[in-house]
Amino acid sequence: MPSLKNYSETNTAWWEQIGLRQSVVLPPSRHEVLVQKAIADVLQTHSPIAFLAPDGITKLTVKQLAELIDRVAKHAEVEAQSEYERAELERRDFGWKMIEEASTLSDANQIIETGRWVAFTRGEAIAWCWNLFQYEPQGFVHPGSEVRHRAIQELQSGGIPEVFGYPERARALADQGLTPKQYREHKEALGERTFTPLDVKHSR
Repeated sequence: MPSLKNYSETNTAWWEQIGLRQSVVLPPSRHEVLVQKAIADVLQTHSPIAFLAPDGITKLTVKQLAELIDRVAKHAEVEAQSEYERAELERRDFGWKMIEEASTLSDANQIIETGRWVAFTRGEAIAWCWNLFQYEPQGFVHPGSEVRHRAIQELQSGGIPEVFGYPERARALADQGLTPKQYREHKEALGERTFTPLDVKHSR
């Protein structure tokens, strides 16, 4: 729905009252400016009399529709935050579960003899992987996102991925005297959240 506040002769155009905007690449070309102004002029001179509700009978003014949208948006925001918090608890509990399971594997105490995880036990390396994937995420966009996806699949299948500098990061943390459990407890004490792709913001 096109709408440009710059072309409105009033403080708030009717379409802006219900939150409609047009996404444009800035700065717009002269062609885009002229087209947008023409559209805005049409909208400005053709205000809707009413909006028909789903019941097919009730009619809402622009102001009433704007108020309805505001109420719905606020409710959706509360619901979304509640879902976000629930998902965070699930990810955190899952991470703890994976760390606990790593220490009970039949080969948990087996020393890794080759590769970037050398000198770690398998249980330690797996636990560090889950910690770092959850608290120090990398691989937000392609091709990193594909690397991350494949690495997590490998981890879930019992492998120990060597990606994103995680073996070196785990070694540095271990050299500081931290165990995987202590690392996670420290992160939780600081109130840090586990990673979710929903937190990733992409610039345009």
